[in-house]
Amino acid sequence: MPVWEAQYVIVISSRSGWTEHFIRWELPLSRGLAYYHMARMLDGDRMRWPEEGSARRGVMTKIKEWARGLVCK
Repeated sequence: MPVWEAQYVIVISSRSGWTEHFIRWELPLSRGLAYYHMARMLDGDRMRWPEEGSARRGVMTKIKEWARGLVCK
């Protein structure tokens, strides 16, 4: 198991109590990564955001604008 995968499993299992089998084979990766991300934020890890003016920042802005349009009014 690669180091990143072990870290992913340990962080999620320590917060949730779920087994390694469940995390690796049953939990959808996209959901697991969201849980991992939030657990790391709650532990105080800083998040890296795209720099102002970068292409990634533009894509992030477009996604946020699109998501705001999905909210029921």
